[in-house]
Parts: sequence; structure tokens; C-alpha cells
Amino acid sequence: MNTNPSPAEPHEDPPRNTGPDSQGPDSLREDAMLDLLIQEALGGPTPSDQTGLILRRLADENAGSESKLAGSKNQSASPVAEHSSQPSLATILIGIAAGLLLCVGIAVGVKYRSGVALQAIAEEATDNAAPSVPTPSAVVESEDASPQPKPAPRKRAQPIELAGDPSTTLDDDPGSLSPELPSQQDTQSASPSAAVPSITLVSQNINSRWQSHWKRLGVSPTPSREKESIQQELADRLGLVIPVDAIGDAKAIRTAIANPSNRQAISKRLLTAILGKNSKHQDASESLSEVLKSGSGADRLIAAWMLPSKADSNPSPDEKSDSSKSAATPWIRMLQPTDLHEVTVKTAALTSHKDLRCQRCHDVPNSGDEVPTQADYWTVAAGLAPLLNPSRANKDLFYDTLDGRRQLAKRPSQEESRAWSDNLVGSRDLAEGIVSTLFAMVHDSPSTTSPFDLSVASAASVPSETLRPLVDDLIASDFDVLRSLSILLSDAVMTRSVPDAMSPQGVLIADDQQWSSAVSAVHAMAARSPFRRPGSAQRRLQVALLDAKPNWPGDSGRDTLLAQPLGSELSADGTPSNSEKRRPEKNGDRKTAVAATGYPMRSSMIVPAWISQLPDFDSRLDHVAHLAGQLKLNPSERELAHQALASGDDEALIFERLWWIIRPNS
Repeated sequence: MNTNPSPAEPHEDPPRNTGPDSQGPDSLREDAMLDLLIQEALGGPTPSDQTGLILRRLADENAGSESKLAGSKNQSASPVAEHSSQPSLATILIGIAAGLLLCVGIAVGVKYRSGVALQAIAEEATDNAAPSVPTPSAVVESEDASPQPKPAPRKRAQPIELAGDPSTTLDDDPGSLSPELPSQQDTQSASPSAAVPSITLVSQNINSRWQSHWKRLGVSPTPSREKESIQQELADRLGLVIPVDAIGDAKAIRTAIANPSNRQAISKRLLTAILGKNSKHQDASESLSEVLKSGSGADRLIAAWMLPSKADSNPSPDEKSDSSKSAATPWIRMLQPTDLHEVTVKTAALTSHKDLRCQRCHDVPNSGDEVPTQADYWTVAAGLAPLLNPSRANKDLFYDTLDGRRQLAKRPSQEESRAWSDNLVGSRDLAEGIVSTLFAMVHDSPSTTSPFDLSVASAASVPSETLRPLVDDLIASDFDVLRSLSILLSDAVMTRSVPDAMSPQGVLIADDQQWSSAVSAVHAMAARSPFRRPGSAQRRLQVALLDAKPNWPGDSGRDTLLAQPLGSELSADGTPSNSEKRRPEKNGDRKTAVAATGYPMRSSMIVPAWISQLPDFDSRLDHVAHLAGQLKLNPSERELAHQALASGDDEALIFERLWWIIRPNS
């Protein structure tokens, strides 16, 4: 509604006063109207009803003075024109908003067109350079638009068999311990050589992880020792002849251990470490040596060990039964004489890198979901029982739980057993088991320990991420065992020196604090132990038995034993088999000689709490045997433990000495 007077009506122009006090009611009402219009235009609150105000203003204007209405037409038009010439605030704001929207639209359009142009240029350059492989979506679109005939796939050429390949050089005798290996076409393809990192780079990565591990434990590693000392240790313990210049260089050591004499020595010791006992099967050692020579295929060899041989699956009726050949697989025959518990524990440790020592009778308490259960143990045992004794192939296997219930072990089918063997090829679990075996063979210490072990090293157990690069490298190199071994022989652990407290003089004069610090450093792999435990359990038992009998005559085998150099073996009467002309020094220090073998002279182990909860001493001895992968101790070991208990020795020292005797090498 237009409230201004019509231009046809004459009126007088009121006096124009610009001061705030001179503004009349008309100006105030106009300002109020303008404020309301602005609020409504800008989306403000809903305006109130202004009808009454407009009607009152119209009445006031009609009742105005005649002198105001008698003005000239030009005078009356001038304020209207002046008022209309000034734009309102709402119009200004609307114009500003429209301008901003226009600018934003222009900017977006320019940017979009520029991006499209750049993408078109890049695609044109790519098409001109080389044909690209289309994405699945592009393939679908192109097929929908204009389908084209697919070219026939090119036939793959047959691979060329190289000389020395394990699948062609090993014995093909079904009854032999050198089984036919699965061909590479039937197994997982190995990683290409371009994906295998440099052996020097892998070695440096592992050394840096060792430094981080020691820093996390707060242990200071001992200084590096001389290369000649490392060379002598490798010759004494592993039978390797390595030049001094190659010590500490993984690449040079890999070249040195590839010669026939070193490779044969490694195959024998590695087979012994895998089995946990001395092997009497020469053909198995030779087949392993051939695999080491080829530089690949260790996983295929171990997978073939787990398969039943053809001769055992179809035995001849005229052939006499032989207990050493009654097993259905080469792996079981290599472990004999053995029992089901030993086969189960060692098979799981190698092929799955699982610890099943304690699960035969019960679950491991407070172990979490990652630790196998008693049911898992008996599932593995049920699959291996027919291979150990084929006559029980169709018989069920039962076991007793801790609460007295009897359960039926779940037996895998023949298809599952075959698939388990096939899945070992390229398996990461198998790679971890091989690396763990190599680590124990090189450093004479397990790579991982359990909180239930009789060892002080459980708190300083090697984290899995420390050796993870070595596992990855073993898989990438198609299970080149010599490559992994050369990295371990040149790592930071091998170069550590012996702590002062464990030197020949320090063993006798070091106090408990110094000795504990040295033991902690050795168990954290930050120091090298000078002690070399004899390789055979029989030799270790002889050392313990002689030390436990102080009343032997002076001319008997005690002094002869204590004067032995490290690693020498004794004959049946306790004298060294190769030292007829050697006479012991009567003034030699017996304790120093015994300590040099690593025989525990003082207790350095905290007995786990679970041992004290067992009912009697014999039960505790049986559980110590379980930790070593045995069902029970032999009579000589049990007699030695009871004799030490009767003489007043502490049980912690008895268990530590017993563990030193029966602890497996791997």
C-alpha cells in the first residue's frame, strides 16, 4: 500500500531539518517500517501485524493542513524523486548476495573445465606413450559399448629343469628317507628374485632390531670380540671352516658355507637340531645336503617327509615286520625310537611353530586364545598316531581331561592330512619353525621361551618381531636355508664377548650381584656365554653323575672327566676315547673344569609357582620331563635327582641341573 500523497495533490514541502530533535512522527514511523521490511527480506523473525499503524498514518495525512496540500506540483514531486533516487538497504544486500553467488559459480566452472582439460591431456599423452592396462570398470564399459573378440591365451612354455634340482636328484626309492619332492608346478610359486632383498640389508635390519631389544630391556651389550675367536667357535661347535675376512659379513659367509665340506657338516647338525637327537639315517642327511646345495626347496623336502611312502602303504606279505620301518612316513622313521608324545611335540614345533609340551594332560592356565589347548594337542596326536603305528589306523583315540572326563580325539580325514602336508610348502609357520631351529643351533639357546620353562630367560625372551625379517627373507628366497644361516652367523649376537664375571677367574671370585648381571646379559643375548654344554644327553649325565659322587678314588674317572676339553666324548668307563696319552693334572681345579661345561654351580633360576603346587617330588620331576618333550625321566636321571635331594641340595638347584641335562638342543 502506497502511503505517500499522490503527485496530483498539491501540498507544501515541510521544512527540512536534519537534526535528531527536529524529526517528526512521520520520519520515525518510516524508519520503523523500513526496519520491519529489512527484517522480513533478510529472513528475520515473522513481522507483527502493522495494519493499525498504516490506517492511523493515512488518517493523519488526510487531516493535515490545507497549506500543505496547496503546494505546487514541482515542489511536491521533488521529495518523492529524492526519496526514490536512494536505493533501500534490502536491495543492496540482495545485490551483494547475487554477486557473490555469481563469482562462486564462475570459479567452480573454470576449475572444472581446467581439470577436464588436464585429464584429457594426460590421457592423450599416456595413449601415445604406451598402451595401458584398463581397469575392470573400463573393461566392462568397453564391452557394453562395443564388444570385441578376446584373443586366445598364449600357451605357457614348459619350464626348463635345471641340473641339481632337488626333485630330480633325490632318490626315488619309496622306502627311502629321500622321498620324491613335490614339483614346483604343484606347489606355491616362489617369489621372484627381484623381490628378494639384499642379504646385507636383511642382516643390518636384524642387527638394528637387536639393539632396540637390548635398549628396551635396559641391558648394555658387551663389546665385540675378535674375529679369530668367532672363527674358532664356529669350527668347534658347528664344524665350519670360514676365513677370518668373512667373519661378520653375511654375504661372504654365505659363499664360504656353500662348499661341500661345510655344507655336509651343516646338514648333519641341522638334522640333529630338527630331530632333537642324533640321526642315524645317512640318506636323510644327504637329501638335506642336496637341498642346501640347490639354494631352495627346504619346505618341499619337509613336506615330502610327512607323506606316507608307497612301500609302507602297500607292504609286501613276505617282508618281515621291522619296528624301525613300521612307521608310515620318513619323518616318523627318523624320530624312532620314539613315542606319540615326542612325535606330537616335535612335529608341531617344526611345522606349526607351536609349543605342545604341556597340553597332553591339561590346558595351559592363563595362556590366552593363541596358545593351543588340550583338544588341539590330541587332534594333532590323532592325526600322527596312524603314521606312528599303522596297525592302529582304524582305532579311536581317547584322552582324559583334567576334571576326569574322557574325550574322543578328533581325527583328520585322509584329505585333510594330505592337504596339511601340501600346505607346508611356502608356509609361514614352517618358516618360523626352521628359523627357530637355526637360531637354537647357532646360539645354543631357544628363540622363544615359555613362562612355564625352567629358565631365567623367559623374561628376556626374544620378541617375534626381532626375527621377523629373517622369516620373511626365508620365504622370499624360496626357503634358502644357507642364506638364513649365514645371516645368523653374522648377527650382533654372535659378535658379543664374554662377561667378566664368567671368565675363568671371574667364575670363582664374582659376587652374587655380578653373577646375576652376567646371567641376565647372557639370557638377553647381549653377551656370549663361555660355557659349551656337551652335545649329547649321555655326556651331560656323566658330568652330573661324577659331580654327585665326591668319594670316588683318585685314580677313577672323575679327575679324567674334569680335565676334558670342551666337547670331548667319554668312553663307557669314563675315560676319553681319543686321549690315551693324556694324563690329568692332579692339581687342576675341579670346579673350574665342571663350570666350563655350563653345569650349574649355583642356583640362578626362580622356580615357577606351578611346580610348588604339585603334590610330591616325583610329580615335579615328571613335569620337568614334560617340559623337555618327554613323558618321564629315565631311571638314571631320577636316581640322580633323589640322591641330590637326600644330600640336602635345594630343589631349585636340582631342577636347574636336571633341566641342563635333559633340555633339548632345539
